[in-house]
Amino acid sequence: QLLGGYEYLHAASDMCQEAQEGVECLFPVGFHVLQKWSDAPMHCTRLPEVSTGLVCARPSNNTLQRRTAFANGRAFQDPTLDVGIARIYRCMPGACDSNNSCGQNRTGPLCGFCSPGYAMTTQGCSRSVCASQRELTPMRMTLIICTSVCVLVLWFIMSWRPVVPEVDDVIARILSSVSGIGCAYLLHRYTGNFRCTGVIETIVGGFKWILSKIKACSAFLYKHRFQQFGKVYLSFFQILGSFGMFGIEWPPLFTSTINWLKGTLGFDLMKLPSVSCLWHAVNFQTYLHTYTLAPLVLIAMLALPLLAAWYRGLHVTALGRNRETYDRFWTNLMFSFFILYPALSISTMSVFNCDQHIGRLRDDYRVVCPHFLSATSVYSVVFFILYPIGIPVTMYLALQFAGIVGVVKGKVENTRFHAVRALFMTLYVTVEMHRFARLFVSVDDDEAEFSRQAKQEFDRLLAVQGDGGDELDLEKMRSIAKEAQASAHDTTLAPATARGTSTFNRLFSLVPSVTNKITRPPSMVTRTASARMEAESQTHMVGMTLQGVCIVLQAFDANGDGKTDFPDFFAMIKEVRSKANLFTGAEDFDSLSEMQLQELLIFSAWPKTHRGPGDLEDRAGFGGLVEIVKKFKHDEIYENDPEEQDMRELALVPGGDRSDPELVKIDAVAQYMEEREKSGHLCESYTSLGHKHSQLNRMSSGVGSVVGWQADIKKAEALYVESPAEVDAFLEKMSIKELPKDQKRMRVIQLARRLIRDDIIVIPPQIWHSTKCTTGNGGEDMELPEDQRIMNRFGFIFVAYRVEWWWWESVEMLRKLLMTSILIFIMPGTPGQLFTGAMIAFVFLILNLHIRPFCTAGLNSLSIISLIAQFLTLFIGLNIALLNASPSG
Repeated sequence: QLLGGYEYLHAASDMCQEAQEGVECLFPVGFHVLQKWSDAPMHCTRLPEVSTGLVCARPSNNTLQRRTAFANGRAFQDPTLDVGIARIYRCMPGACDSNNSCGQNRTGPLCGFCSPGYAMTTQGCSRSVCASQRELTPMRMTLIICTSVCVLVLWFIMSWRPVVPEVDDVIARILSSVSGIGCAYLLHRYTGNFRCTGVIETIVGGFKWILSKIKACSAFLYKHRFQQFGKVYLSFFQILGSFGMFGIEWPPLFTSTINWLKGTLGFDLMKLPSVSCLWHAVNFQTYLHTYTLAPLVLIAMLALPLLAAWYRGLHVTALGRNRETYDRFWTNLMFSFFILYPALSISTMSVFNCDQHIGRLRDDYRVVCPHFLSATSVYSVVFFILYPIGIPVTMYLALQFAGIVGVVKGKVENTRFHAVRALFMTLYVTVEMHRFARLFVSVDDDEAEFSRQAKQEFDRLLAVQGDGGDELDLEKMRSIAKEAQASAHDTTLAPATARGTSTFNRLFSLVPSVTNKITRPPSMVTRTASARMEAESQTHMVGMTLQGVCIVLQAFDANGDGKTDFPDFFAMIKEVRSKANLFTGAEDFDSLSEMQLQELLIFSAWPKTHRGPGDLEDRAGFGGLVEIVKKFKHDEIYENDPEEQDMRELALVPGGDRSDPELVKIDAVAQYMEEREKSGHLCESYTSLGHKHSQLNRMSSGVGSVVGWQADIKKAEALYVESPAEVDAFLEKMSIKELPKDQKRMRVIQLARRLIRDDIIVIPPQIWHSTKCTTGNGGEDMELPEDQRIMNRFGFIFVAYRVEWWWWESVEMLRKLLMTSILIFIMPGTPGQLFTGAMIAFVFLILNLHIRPFCTAGLNSLSIISLIAQFLTLFIGLNIALLNASPSG
């Protein structure tokens, strides 16, 4: 500012508070005067009109005004500066020395670029002057050639081998020729004292040993998910390398680490200290074009093998090699996107990273900030859409088109089904029923053999009963079981161990020639059975118990008289085996039959969550008590009365009164089923037209030739006579049976969701599993499952995450974009920038803690620890910035 022939810096006046008048005003390290006032020194001067203390001032007759030139040639008046005001700004860490001078061989505004002859590196300007261009050209060309050769070799290994397998044979021949030449030389030199074959075998054996160890190491790393752990580490270091943007003085070691990570993982190869002098003459435009166009060249190189494979006709003659070519293309492309994404985001947005104080780009203070509508800005906008936005979108869409949504849906539904099936088999088939079903070897297809074995087991039970009768008496069997239990003997029966040997055969092997005609005193049979039980308990054999036999007999006692003859026993065994073998445990959800889906849906004993007041668990509290009372009243109302039962039987006689609500519902359902059958919309296995599935319905209904829904109508009428209260539930089951298979499958999915929502079943975390597929004739791979095909091509992206969180890599890329690129523009150089970065890290930390998207506990823990480390680093940096805060204007 100007006052009374003096110009002074109000922002720097604090420098004179403890100095004497006339002493030169020295600026602290790390600050830089925007305008060139260093030509004449400023002294601590007393200006009473300005301050009672000393201020930095000097005599002047000039009026100061700052303008910033933009790329379009127009002059722009900076509205933040008044006439005659000079501003002091903080420099990049280590760039400025005291008294408005530059360090590290720097020069220019805010000491932003290197002095002539020096090269900019990730550590600052080079320590010595670079050699001349004439001396650097051979070195530059050598480096380019060596790098190109390495890239081409790697390109061939990673992309071309499935397309041109002949090259492997050529390489083998070359190596064989080289070994032959070497062998001939050794023979010539060591004639008579040398065995060439032994040397070659030793060398080949050594290479095989090395390759075997490499394969073993690779298998070990793959088994322990080294690739996924490496991704988490790499993402952490990629973000850590961008922490140099905050403009605070980190500890020296940490600053060096950040700079090294920025240059290495950010692929800022032109600024690596060892090679920076080779490229110090490259301008910003060349740098921008290189980093934006090189990925397009890389994509074209990766796509060339696809064109070659199509040209050679691999899609017709060698499907396995053609598929491997595509797999390698997508794997290499996804890996390149992952590695290059932060560097591409930073390079495309560097044009907009402008230091508004001086109108220069922060990445290169030699370049004036371009106008937003300039060609450079439009060019960067295009590549910003192509890379920072386009790469995550490309990954997501590629997975979508590959069919991962359907694969994930199938895996989740299959897992839910298996949880439902496990609960169903626990509730639907008791342990005793399972043991009964396994009394017989697979004889379901041989009716005569099945009947013979059933008769044999029935006779053995009669022998245990010991009364000489031809019916099993439930009460007698219970008394025998209680007597054995009272004798403190184990009533465990050993399961069958040999083919064709039943549980009861081994249990009662001490009873010779047992038939239904043998009479044995009950006490003797009991003692014999007890002795046999004691002997088997000593051998720790576990199997059927007499109590279990009684439980099964009671469950299938249809008329409630406690007696079971052989036809009833045979029908019971049939039904037990049918229930026990309904599911094998190896079914996929998509391969379920209509019968299996139907049984899951009509099963009425699924647990329910009661939400009455005071409920603590199922049937607990006030709400559960109310339900029990309602059920008791319901049973009282519909208690069987012989007279009412006779009246209901009369209603079923032709011409009888069918006005009862239950019969009206039955007639309505029968009419609906008939209409559905005539229109062709009824489930094919539920029709009454003698379909191929009707035999199953006939066997289950037992109503002669009446099958399908008509048989169930007969059952509903019989149920109306016995227990009218159960008619509604039975008709509901009929409505399920007539549904098409797709709708039944949808109902099962809804059932699984309800059970999961009510915390009745729990689904474990689903992870991706890779399987090895063998090759067929001619080296052609067998047809791969869809999930394996997707994993071979895109597995690098999503196998680290749980199945349902396959898209989480897009979230990780958003985090990288925010932390490495977007954060640059948020309150740059202020504590607010650090605070924003810390909040971003904190938000993603909370998301990871809540969702835990990774497939293993180790990966989740590593991701959480890395986010905590980033948050704490930024929090410490925020405290450093606040402690070092100083006025800036």
